[in-house]
Amino acid sequence: QLPQVELPEGCLGSNSGGEVTYRARLHMLSCSCKIKSTMNFQLKKPLDLSGAAYDLAVISQNRFGPGPNQTWHIPAQTHTHTEPRALNISVGANGTSMHWPAQARAKAYCIEWQAQDQDRNLTNCTLTPSQDQDPTGMATYSWSRGSGAMEQKVCYHITIFASPRPEKPISWSTVLSTYHFGGNASGAGRPQHVSVKKLSQGSVNVDWTPSPLSACPGVLKEYVVRCEDEEGS
Repeated sequence: QLPQVELPEGCLGSNSGGEVTYRARLHMLSCSCKIKSTMNFQLKKPLDLSGAAYDLAVISQNRFGPGPNQTWHIPAQTHTHTEPRALNISVGANGTSMHWPAQARAKAYCIEWQAQDQDRNLTNCTLTPSQDQDPTGMATYSWSRGSGAMEQKVCYHITIFASPRPEKPISWSTVLSTYHFGGNASGAGRPQHVSVKKLSQGSVNVDWTPSPLSACPGVLKEYVVRCEDEEGS
């Protein structure tokens, strides 16, 4: 039998100081244009977060004073939703419209976009209040051509968050995260350099440089090679 260890003075009884409380400080890094990005709260139950990026600090405290802080950086999820109807972007003469599945309890949406491989500090975002969804169950956000948003011919990573209580950083959830090619995707899909080499009387070899769309996940579906004879038929 192991010997009983005598507890030091001050560690006996109900007020021994053994009870520890934990407080957390959460900073939501994604969607920098939202109303509030930081909150402090007592950590009593599991914490559910969206797929956004966060900095989290946990501070312990007992009657002898505070303990050491523990900090974590929680990166944004890289999973993307590429299923049909996840995000629909249409461009017209008056501007651009974005459509996504509406969330039943959402009072606000945060739309965040960033050119692929661009520094995180250059991410753009906008807040939009929740409006009545259209008959197909989609939410909509539109902007004019003069705004310059997503008009470069590059690949953009787009994330949309929703919240029933926009003033609370832990109330945001991720609606979707996907990629979109700005500008004329049809034109960008055509390879600029194509090489045709005759192998035999009835066969040729066709090579081409990759389309700019190939670096935008989920955007380029396939290449189509069309052949015609010298008479154009």
